[in-house]
Amino acid sequence: LIPEQEHIEHVSDLLVDRIKEGQQILLDLDGVVLKSDSLQIADPTTFGMLPVLRDLEAKKVRLGLATMRGMHAISYLRKNGLQLQGDKIIEGGHVLLSDEGDHYLGHPNHRNFIQHATSCLEDRPNYRKRWINVLKGLEPGLYCRGNIQWQGENRASWWINTDKTPPEEMLEFFTRLLEPIAAHSDLLLQRDVGISVSQMKKSPLGIIGVKGRLDGEKIDKSTIAQFIKTPWSFVGDGFGDTNLCKETVRRQGVVIGVGGNLDRSDEIDTFM
Repeated sequence: LIPEQEHIEHVSDLLVDRIKEGQQILLDLDGVVLKSDSLQIADPTTFGMLPVLRDLEAKKVRLGLATMRGMHAISYLRKNGLQLQGDKIIEGGHVLLSDEGDHYLGHPNHRNFIQHATSCLEDRPNYRKRWINVLKGLEPGLYCRGNIQWQGENRASWWINTDKTPPEEMLEFFTRLLEPIAAHSDLLLQRDVGISVSQMKKSPLGIIGVKGRLDGEKIDKSTIAQFIKTPWSFVGDGFGDTNLCKETVRRQGVVIGVGGNLDRSDEIDTFM
């Protein structure tokens, strides 16, 4: 276990020593590779993070991803010299990009629903184009679309000011808005679509997240990992990673915990 971000350099040597030839490494992004609170642009967690990952690839280790982020993150990392030849779980488990074939989880109408919902919510009077307008707005119930870093074809997010409106009220508000939009795509909330609200630490920024479900069950990174054929190990920060960690161990992989959210996750015990 590597508990501190400043020791990230040691992850490279540890994994090279521990992992059999040909085994890939799946990387969580938020809190491990990228700062989770860098809201406007992608920003590495440490100055040495990307060089370490490039060094791993130079040692013939195949790197993949297991992240809530989408194609934007892949483009950013490749522009910074990473090849990412391993399997890539993106959009919180909705999508697996693999040499053995890509996989998508969710109702066939789900992508159309996300597009329709995004368009409809931008037509509402509560909508603002920028976070700064939500933050400075005097009216309660304002929202804007979340940064592109956390958007995708299968999931969407909106930002709210929890100093103006309690997150529970905004969750109810979005539920009322999205229910008829989902029905228009022959989807049911809770069965085919999940809505959640979370709060940034030390910030009034609340996040309404919308993604798919499978027959009422949440889709997460571990759900789609069943389609991965190449053995893997996983580097995560303990925030929302527990199920994938269990699946990694079940598949004889190594789990390495890095700092970040680990010190404040409610999953610490299970993760460790």
